[in-house]
Amino acid sequence: MLFPALHIVHLLTAILWIGGLGFITVLILPMIVKMPNPLEKVLLFQRIEHRFAPLARIYTAVVGLSGFGMFFMMDLMDIVFKEEGRFLLLSLIHI
Repeated sequence: MLFPALHIVHLLTAILWIGGLGFITVLILPMIVKMPNPLEKVLLFQRIEHRFAPLARIYTAVVGLSGFGMFFMMDLMDIVFKEEGRFLLLSLIHI
C-alpha cells in the first residue's frame, strides 16, 4: 500500500514542479522581455521567483525522497552495482 502512495506523490509532485517551470518559461519570461522598463522587469521576476523558489525546493525534495523510497522498496540495490546499472549508479552519485 505504501508503494502506490509513494508513486502517486512522486508523479503529482513532478507534474507540479515541471508545470511551474513551464509556466515561468512559456508565459512569464516572454511577458517580462516585452516590458520596457528594466527595473520593472527585475522587480516582477524577483516577486515571481521568490514565490516559486521555495515551492520548487519542496517539490524537488519530495520527488527525490519518494523516488529513493520506491527505489529501495523495489530492492534495486543489486542492479546498481552490476554492469547494467552503471548509468543508474552515476546518476545517483551525481545528485
